[in-house]
Amino acid sequence: MEVVPFNSHAEGMGEMTNPDVDYVEEYNKMFGWRTYDNDRAAYYASIEKWGITIETAELNVEMSSKLK
Repeated sequence: MEVVPFNSHAEGMGEMTNPDVDYVEEYNKMFGWRTYDNDRAAYYASIEKWGITIETAELNVEMSSKLK
């Protein structure tokens, strides 16, 4: 595993030298047939990556309006 540190998101990390390279095809060559599709589906299905937001509301009678 190689880690490339950076100081800012505005700094470029490099350029694609060959625009004809298909990222999905190269990914599958590295990790196996249809791995990109499976990894992408697992990424979007994971709740840990996106998280779950829970909001709880409670009525406070003293703070509510007295409309009828």
